[in-house]
Amino acid sequence: MAGKEHKLTINFSSTKGYPMRVMIDRSAAKVMKSGESYSVSLADGAHEVMLSVSIRKKPVLLDLHSDTVMDVSAPDVYSALTVDIRN
Repeated sequence: MAGKEHKLTINFSSTKGYPMRVMIDRSAAKVMKSGESYSVSLADGAHEVMLSVSIRKKPVLLDLHSDTVMDVSAPDVYSALTVDIRN
């Protein structure tokens, strides 16, 4: 199905209040505060989501074939970012 789009929703939480920078497919970045959500429509197929909080970065490769939700948690700047993906 060429041209089909799916909704990607990113939810972010941080216990320390650090902001998170999100870059999808190396395009313009979105800065999110803890408790915020961001939704975007993306074409069916492979996408790269780069997440960064302070000194921590995490690339996430997605193969979208349905609406998807990413829950991202950053306990503090020294712990790894945790990502839970659900369709």
